[in-house]
Amino acid sequence: MALKHERTHTYISNIESNPKNRGENAEFKHTSYNLIAIAIAESAKAGTGGCVNFKAKSSLIDFYRDKMGAKQIGEQGMFIEGEASKAVLERYKENH
Repeated sequence: MALKHERTHTYISNIESNPKNRGENAEFKHTSYNLIAIAIAESAKAGTGGCVNFKAKSSLIDFYRDKMGAKQIGEQGMFIEGEASKAVLERYKENH
């Protein structure tokens, strides 16, 4: 994962989890969720209020929208901010 802090948000590029960390038998659970949570925390530290955006793989758009409260921008753009960002961080903290 790579982060680029902009004036109003943090852009996340290269969100990837190892194939062995996907699905029911994953070695490490919730890796993509955890990566997004870390990006939100870094965004807050950078002064952009935990606002993040990223380009999602088409197959994951529903996951980001339904599980993280992301808003869709265009075809594959996603944006998480405000209460949705806080909820992602709270869930991350509960699991660690």
